[in-house]
Amino acid sequence: MLMRERKLEPEDALELERSYLEALLRIEAHAAAVAHELGLAGLQARIVADRQQVQQLLRKLAAEEGRSGNAPGAS
Repeated sequence: MLMRERKLEPEDALELERSYLEALLRIEAHAAAVAHELGLAGLQARIVADRQQVQQLLRKLAAEEGRSGNAPGAS
């Protein structure tokens, strides 16, 4: 059976992107902790830098959601 590709509404796409970025932050937090435990300071620093970029993307996304009236919890 062929599955048809469906287009997401803009607000659904924003929600999906936000969920993905939040999950990525959780994964990177765990990766940074493991790198620290293993004494891999260089790797830990790169992961922390990546997390900061993801956090910045989340802030931009939140601002975009706010402008479109689709902020989480908005009615």
